[in-house]
Amino acid sequence: MFNISGKKAIITGANRGMGFSIAKGIHDAGGKVVLIDINDDVTNAAAKLDPTGETAFGVVGDLGKLDKLEDIFLESIGKLDGEVDILINVY
Repeated sequence: MFNISGKKAIITGANRGMGFSIAKGIHDAGGKVVLIDINDDVTNAAAKLDPTGETAFGVVGDLGKLDKLEDIFLESIGKLDGEVDILINVY
Protein backbone atom coordinates (compact mmCIF):
# COMPACT_ATOMS: atom_id res chain seq x y z
CA MET A 1 0.00 0.00 0.00
CA PHE A 2 1.13 3.53 -0.58
CA ASN A 3 1.16 6.40 1.88
CA ILE A 4 -0.13 9.83 0.99
CA SER A 5 -0.64 11.15 4.50
CA GLY A 6 -1.48 14.80 4.54
CA LYS A 7 -2.41 15.00 0.85
CA LYS A 8 -5.78 16.49 -0.05
CA ALA A 9 -7.94 15.10 -2.86
CA ILE A 10 -11.16 15.93 -4.69
CA ILE A 11 -12.88 13.04 -6.45
CA THR A 12 -15.89 13.64 -8.68
CA GLY A 13 -18.50 11.00 -9.37
CA ALA A 14 -17.64 9.54 -5.98
CA ASN A 15 -20.97 8.43 -4.59
CA ARG A 16 -20.44 4.81 -5.65
CA GLY A 17 -18.57 2.51 -7.98
CA MET A 18 -15.15 3.45 -9.26
CA GLY A 19 -15.28 6.99 -7.85
CA PHE A 20 -16.05 5.76 -4.34
CA SER A 21 -13.37 3.06 -4.59
CA ILE A 22 -10.76 5.64 -5.59
CA ALA A 23 -11.82 7.93 -2.73
CA LYS A 24 -11.62 5.00 -0.31
CA GLY A 25 -8.14 4.08 -1.54
CA ILE A 26 -6.85 7.62 -1.11
CA HIS A 27 -8.50 7.93 2.30
CA ASP A 28 -7.17 4.57 3.46
CA ALA A 29 -3.68 5.68 2.40
CA GLY A 30 -3.88 8.72 4.68
CA GLY A 31 -5.40 11.35 2.40
CA LYS A 32 -8.13 13.83 3.21
CA VAL A 33 -10.89 13.56 0.59
CA VAL A 34 -13.86 15.46 -0.77
CA LEU A 35 -16.36 13.32 -2.66
CA ILE A 36 -18.45 15.24 -5.20
CA ASP A 37 -21.55 13.79 -6.80
CA ILE A 38 -24.91 14.86 -8.17
CA ASN A 39 -26.58 12.32 -5.85
CA ASP A 40 -27.54 13.61 -2.37
CA ASP A 41 -26.31 10.32 -0.90
CA VAL A 42 -22.69 11.43 -1.38
CA THR A 43 -22.65 12.76 2.19
CA ASN A 44 -23.47 9.24 3.43
CA ALA A 45 -20.72 7.82 1.21
CA ALA A 46 -18.23 10.21 2.82
CA ALA A 47 -19.48 9.23 6.28
CA LYS A 48 -18.73 5.58 5.46
CA LEU A 49 -15.09 6.57 5.03
CA ASP A 50 -14.95 8.80 8.11
CA PRO A 51 -17.92 8.94 10.50
CA THR A 52 -16.24 11.81 12.40
CA GLY A 53 -16.30 14.09 9.36
CA GLU A 54 -12.68 15.15 9.84
CA THR A 55 -11.03 13.55 6.80
CA ALA A 56 -13.83 12.76 4.34
CA PHE A 57 -16.52 15.13 3.13
CA GLY A 58 -19.40 14.92 0.70
CA VAL A 59 -20.39 17.77 -1.58
CA VAL A 60 -23.57 17.59 -3.62
CA GLY A 61 -23.28 19.25 -7.00
CA ASP A 62 -24.01 18.92 -10.69
CA LEU A 63 -20.75 19.62 -12.52
CA GLY A 64 -22.68 19.75 -15.78
CA LYS A 65 -24.18 23.11 -14.77
CA LEU A 66 -21.56 25.74 -15.52
CA ASP A 67 -23.20 28.33 -13.29
CA LYS A 68 -22.72 26.01 -10.28
CA LEU A 69 -19.05 25.07 -10.82
CA GLU A 70 -17.57 27.91 -8.80
CA ASP A 71 -19.84 27.24 -5.81
CA ILE A 72 -19.03 23.51 -5.88
CA PHE A 73 -15.31 24.23 -6.12
CA LEU A 74 -15.33 26.80 -3.32
CA GLU A 75 -17.26 24.49 -1.01
CA SER A 76 -14.90 21.60 -1.78
CA ILE A 77 -11.68 23.56 -1.40
CA GLY A 78 -13.01 25.10 1.82
CA LYS A 79 -13.34 21.63 3.33
CA LEU A 80 -9.68 21.02 2.44
CA ASP A 81 -8.43 24.21 4.11
CA GLY A 82 -7.86 25.94 0.79
CA GLU A 83 -5.51 23.36 -0.73
CA VAL A 84 -5.81 20.45 -3.13
CA ASP A 85 -3.04 18.06 -4.20
CA ILE A 86 -5.02 15.48 -6.16
CA LEU A 87 -7.99 15.88 -8.52
CA ILE A 88 -9.67 12.83 -10.01
CA ASN A 89 -12.65 13.12 -12.32
CA VAL A 90 -14.78 10.00 -12.71
CA TYR A 91 -17.76 10.04 -15.02
